[in-house]
Amino acid sequence: MSNIQSNSRCTLVAVLVFVAVSFLSVTPLWADNITYNLVSYPAYQNGYDLEGSITTDGTIGTIESFRQLSFQLTEPFTASTVAGDHQLNLDGTLEATATQLILLVNSQLFLLSDGDTGEIVYSNFGPNISEYSAQYGGTSIWFEVGSSYLPPAFTPDQPWVIATAVPEPTSLTLLGTALLGLGVASCVRRRRRAA
Repeated sequence: MSNIQSNSRCTLVAVLVFVAVSFLSVTPLWADNITYNLVSYPAYQNGYDLEGSITTDGTIGTIESFRQLSFQLTEPFTASTVAGDHQLNLDGTLEATATQLILLVNSQLFLLSDGDTGEIVYSNFGPNISEYSAQYGGTSIWFEVGSSYLPPAFTPDQPWVIATAVPEPTSLTLLGTALLGLGVASCVRRRRRAA
């Protein structure tokens, strides 16, 4: 009797896995937007932590439009934040992959808040003039210029990764499907041992 119950449980799990995989392959649940988290380099930001995201329309390749931009700076000692209405100005080329936003050489990206009172600047123009800086209300928060002062990930004359993709719900669903598959495999092993 227990062998029959074990077989029916395994069959039920297998059917559920099949339905989930079929549903995901036929229906693109989360197809459009890709959200990227800004990469923070506290050691190069005077102790500030940069948090924020850029959401694109899902384009892979050269980015020409943005759906949403939000970011904030958090100073660890006073817990003060810089946040507000945001816009993005791009002079050059920003490339999107499924996992990263990349600022190409000879490009500048300005993340502006509060009607231009705060900004973060990524300027990739060569060893002596490349810049990674932030200011708010006319006060410099951090200012790094030249190859010896930039974060190690910002090598002049090389593309800069400024943001990495947030795991999308589809990836999490695939993980869940994989775990269900492992459950099916476990049921099959138990059934073989019992036989």
